[in-house]
Amino acid sequence: MPGQEPQHLIADYWLAQREAPHALLLNATEITAHNARLQATVSARSRVDLQKGEMTLPRAQLIESLAKLKQAAEAGKRVMDDEKVPSVALLTHLRKAIDDLQEVSELRGVLHSTPLRCYPTVSPVLEAPHEWAFDLGQCTQLHYGEVVRVLGRPAKSENGTLWYVRGAYSAGWIASDALSAPLPPESAKALHAPKSFVVVKHDRVAIWTRSEGGALLGVARMGTRFPLLEKRANGTLEVQAVGAKGITTAYLRRPSRVSLGYLPLTHANLLRNAFVLLHSPYGWGGMGAQRDCSRLMMDIFSPFGLELPRNSRQQAQAGLRHVDVSTLSDAEKRRTIAEVGRKAVTLLYFKGHIMLYLGREADRLYALHLFSGYLVPCPHGGETMHRVNHTSVTHLELGRGSSRRAFIERIERLVIIGPAKGKDPSH
Repeated sequence: MPGQEPQHLIADYWLAQREAPHALLLNATEITAHNARLQATVSARSRVDLQKGEMTLPRAQLIESLAKLKQAAEAGKRVMDDEKVPSVALLTHLRKAIDDLQEVSELRGVLHSTPLRCYPTVSPVLEAPHEWAFDLGQCTQLHYGEVVRVLGRPAKSENGTLWYVRGAYSAGWIASDALSAPLPPESAKALHAPKSFVVVKHDRVAIWTRSEGGALLGVARMGTRFPLLEKRANGTLEVQAVGAKGITTAYLRRPSRVSLGYLPLTHANLLRNAFVLLHSPYGWGGMGAQRDCSRLMMDIFSPFGLELPRNSRQQAQAGLRHVDVSTLSDAEKRRTIAEVGRKAVTLLYFKGHIMLYLGREADRLYALHLFSGYLVPCPHGGETMHRVNHTSVTHLELGRGSSRRAFIERIERLVIIGPAKGKDPSH
């Protein structure tokens, strides 16, 4: 990457710039208060407590959403790239899928990483034909061990049939064979509020059916939490996890990859956690069981018990302190970001993207983020798209002179996660 040196890919290099890298930024009470504010914030309503409140099938909203998609397809602004039937005919079929839903309300566990679709179809929804990398029908990717509430399913439900579900951070359509049997209330409560638990602080951690031997039950992603039953003498952890028949006993054989309880939220812990995901691949909406920019941020903070919404726009409004820098010059933005970022964890947001600020080197600011690519102007006119498609460390001048502009030019808001004591330039 332009301007990237070997030291930029090491967390401790950036931690040396922090005034107190091991100081607690938010305690457990403050994190709980943040999560409660998040669930109560209209702009961040994608975060819900599946154990609380009445949830019903939003049939009218689903029909309205499909009508908007049909209007866009008829205007040529959306293409449902399906070889069997034209887009408009397929949309008529999808309306019937909504009409045929029977309303239910039951909690189930996710058995493996699987797409959560925005519409009742696996057909891609594209802005233009064959733009496969950006399927607008992909709401997000659900991971093993997550719990969802099923709100609607067809009367004749077979393996692979799409059901409508509400997750903790998103709602959409999921293949029925990716879900466990219904979870009894007591089992769901044990997962939701365990007395003792472990949380995954690495990525792709194996969960086994037996302490030795046995079968692979699931692969846990960063931030997944499991109720702890017993810590064995050999270090193996016995936990409760999701299986096909519901909640079952399972085993973690690499205890160094999990934390007993949430990690303390410090600069040192957060940055070292974030750099675990360096070079992890990009996938729009989590396509291919990968991540996008906002999923990266959500997963980085999960091992600390701090919740974020699923998309970047909502993360930028997520009940934290903010700094509006949209009207500042580039130089003023640099000063503000550097000042705020010395003490608090700072996320940098512009429309459609969010990054984690790392620090400053000379006159350049650097951030860690997951993105598809950036534009570079050509010497004799035009510009070239340079694909990145993984988590990387870049300076904020990237894209200077292109039609998209440099990252620093586009940044509109800083999201501050840190102690409330003292003054900062937030609004």
